[in-house]
Amino acid sequence: MRVLFSLFFVLSGFSAFAQKQDTLLRVVTYNAADKVELKWLPANYEVWMAGMKSGYLIDRYELQKVSGKWQTVAKVTLTKAPVKPWDDDRIRKEAVNNPDLKNIDMMIAGRDLNEKSKASGIAGNVDLQSNQDFTFILSLFAQVIKNKTSEAMGNYFEDKTAQPGKTYLYRVSFANDAKIKADAVVDRKTLTTTPNIQGFNAKNIHKGVELYWLNPKSAGYIYYDVYRSDSKNGNFIKLNEYPFIGDIGIITDSKRLRYTDTFPQLSKPYYYKVVGINAFEKQGAASTVLEVQPSYFLQQAPQFEKAMSSNNKDIYLSWQVAEAEKPFVKSFALYSGTSAVGPFKKVNSKPIDGKTYEYNDLRSNKPTFNYYTICSFGNTGDSTCSIPKDVFLVDSLAPAPPIVVSGICDTNGVVTLKWKKGLEADIIGYRVFRTYYKHKEPVRITVEYVTDTMIIDTVEVKSGWKKVYYGVAAIDQVYNPSPLSIYYESSKNT
Repeated sequence: MRVLFSLFFVLSGFSAFAQKQDTLLRVVTYNAADKVELKWLPANYEVWMAGMKSGYLIDRYELQKVSGKWQTVAKVTLTKAPVKPWDDDRIRKEAVNNPDLKNIDMMIAGRDLNEKSKASGIAGNVDLQSNQDFTFILSLFAQVIKNKTSEAMGNYFEDKTAQPGKTYLYRVSFANDAKIKADAVVDRKTLTTTPNIQGFNAKNIHKGVELYWLNPKSAGYIYYDVYRSDSKNGNFIKLNEYPFIGDIGIITDSKRLRYTDTFPQLSKPYYYKVVGINAFEKQGAASTVLEVQPSYFLQQAPQFEKAMSSNNKDIYLSWQVAEAEKPFVKSFALYSGTSAVGPFKKVNSKPIDGKTYEYNDLRSNKPTFNYYTICSFGNTGDSTCSIPKDVFLVDSLAPAPPIVVSGICDTNGVVTLKWKKGLEADIIGYRVFRTYYKHKEPVRITVEYVTDTMIIDTVEVKSGWKKVYYGVAAIDQVYNPSPLSIYYESSKNT
C-alpha cells in the first residue's frame, strides 16, 4: 500500500498539470535510429475514458526552416484507423503468457468504474470519484513502465517510416474531437540517449546504507533498479521488488533520490549500482559501482555495576555493555564531575580498552560528592554514554582557617574585608564574623555563606568603639567549618 500511495503522490502532480491545460497530459517520445516511439498520457480519468471510446489519430508534420522560421512542408496521417484499447477478452488472453501485461487490470477496472458511474447516475459520488482517480493514476504508471501495457490501453504507437535527418512534429488527438490534442517535436538528427547516473554515493547507517543519486528531469528516467553484489565483478541482485521512484519520505529533494538497504552480514563489504529506466523500457548505463563496508553504530549505553571506595580515598568502578555490542566497542572513557548534570572532566589519560570493564580512580584530593559517567566508543567513532553514577566519600576533615589580608574602614563606617582563597577543592564558601571586643563572642554577619573572598560591611562610626575585629571561617561541601581565622583588627578612620 505504501508503494501505491507513492505512485499516486508522484503521478498526481502530472495529472494536476494536465487538468490546467484541458487537454492530453503530454506526449513522450523515444527517437531511435530505426523508429520513433510515442506514448501519450491522458489528463484525467474523464479524458482517459473519453479517449478509449473515441480512439486517437496520429498526424506527423515535417518541419523545415524557411527564411529563419519553422514551417510545415508536409503532413502525413500515420493511423489508418483510430488507435483504441484492446477489448477485455484479448487483454485477459494475452496476459496469461505475457508478464508485461500483469498491470493491465487497471484499464479493465477503470472501464468498470466508468460503467458504475453511468449506472448510478450520481456524478458527484465521493467514494466513486476517489476510486476512479486512484485507478487512473495507477494506469499512468502501468503505461510508462511497460510498452505492451501502454499499447493495450491504446496509448502507444511506433513510427517506422520516420526518415533520418528530418524534423517532425507529432500530433496526437481525439478521433472525434481534434481540439483534444498534444504535440511533440522530434529532431531525427539527434537520437534519444540514456545519460549516465550522476552523483551516486553512499552514507553508512546502523547495519545498513543509504544510497543517493541525482535525478534531474532531463535524464528522462521514470524509475530505477538498485542492485547489490558480494563482489565488484560478481553477480548483482536487484533489491527493489517494485520500480523504485522514491517513496514518500525517501525523496530527499526534487533532483536527488535515496534508497536504504540493510546488510545481510556485517563482516564483509558489499557493492552497489543503480540503473535508470525511461518511459520506453530503455535502460541507461549502470552507475559506477560503490564499495560499502558495513558499520555497526552502538545502540545501547554501558551500565555501571559497581562504584565504591574501600579506603575513603580511591574509587573503584566497573561496568558492563550489552553482549551483542561487545564486538563493536573499541574503547571506553571515564568522566567525573561534582554534580549529576556536570560539567564532567575526563578521568583516564589513555583510552580504556574495549574489552576492559573496570577502572580505579586513584586521583588525590577528590571532592566529597563524585559523579561518574562511562562512555563507549565504536569502531566508526560513534559513542554512547551511561547515566551518571554517584559515589560519596566521607569527609570529616575541616578546611584550614582562611587568612584575612585586609580590612579598611573609611570615614563613613564602610569596611572592605578581603581574605585569601582556601586551598581545599571542596570549599563551597565562607562565613564572616564581627566583634568589637576580642574577649566576647563574635556575631556572624553573613546569613548563609559567601562564595567570594571579599565582603563589604557597615559599622556605626558615632558609637564609642575604637576598633572592630573580623574573623572568617571556610566551609566545605558537607558543611564542615574551619577554625575561625585570626582576628583582623580594623580601626575607626576619623
